[in-house]
Amino acid sequence: MLSTLPYDITRIAWYFGWPLGITDEFLKEMQDTPNMLEIGLALGVVSTLGSLLTHGLIARWGEVWPRWVWWKRGRTIHPATAVVPAGFVAVVLIPGGLMAVRGFELGSWGITGPAILWMVWGAALGVATYLYQLRRRGVCRSCGQG
Repeated sequence: MLSTLPYDITRIAWYFGWPLGITDEFLKEMQDTPNMLEIGLALGVVSTLGSLLTHGLIARWGEVWPRWVWWKRGRTIHPATAVVPAGFVAVVLIPGGLMAVRGFELGSWGITGPAILWMVWGAALGVATYLYQLRRRGVCRSCGQG
């Protein structure tokens, strides 16, 4: 879950005008590009929410709809509702992290450096998704075991 924090923090810092891991010139260029900082902030927020959903794969609230989802609260979450998107994201994150390794430059570490941790997040998400699927799969129709 914490592997997303460096990415999230850099995007939030840039939005508020702090050149964390980038040059002042690059920050100025982003500020001059319409909606670029807002998109970066949105990506940071989505990344944070994604890490919370990753936690849901190992927590009780990942099996039963919470109270704030009023139209489904208390009902069991169908395993595919979590497994399909989580599996897709896990598969996408690992190559994204590998691309960040390839594009890493020490002088502007804030651009690709935090994304290197996507490999860790992708692997952890893949394992959590697989274990979630095993835990929720139910009884085998052939042998009667779980």
